[in-house]
Amino acid sequence: FIDAIDGKTLPAADGVQALSPEVSYVMANMMESVTTTGTGAKVGATLKIPIAGKTGTSNDARDCWFIGMTPDYTIGVWVGYDDTRPMPGEQGARVAAPIFTDILEQWKQPAKEFVRPPHVVDATIDKVTGLLAPDGAPKDTTLDEVFVEGTQPTGTAPKPGEATESSSVTGEYGD
Repeated sequence: FIDAIDGKTLPAADGVQALSPEVSYVMANMMESVTTTGTGAKVGATLKIPIAGKTGTSNDARDCWFIGMTPDYTIGVWVGYDDTRPMPGEQGARVAAPIFTDILEQWKQPAKEFVRPPHVVDATIDKVTGLLAPDGAPKDTTLDEVFVEGTQPTGTAPKPGEATESSSVTGEYGD
């Protein structure tokens, strides 16, 4: 929130809930993957605490950023030139994420998990089809994901070598 502009205090704005706690948790969980196995993996490996984040790089690398959050803080780091000159070869993960990491290292944040609300469920998903993984599926072919209850896939992917016409993602998800 903006508290003041040019030293003039502004009245506090009323907060409005934009997302349900369940949708917020699913989004944060998805963004944690960025810092464990994605473009921001170096952030997670360095800090060793739960971090959700998103790297970004605009066309011609005119803007590079990393937005990261813990359960208590959200920090945005932007790197670029005010005159929009490009930064050839740069990326948010390479120039902005390390700044975020430096800030959090100095703050010495505790390892605090994002609060999981009720009505969030786990499902093991087949990487190829997006359906529920069949029993006994090899770990390297699956992903463990969270869903708002009722939105998880309901169909099960075929076992390797058992593909059928009806094993596509279309029509296999819950309402």
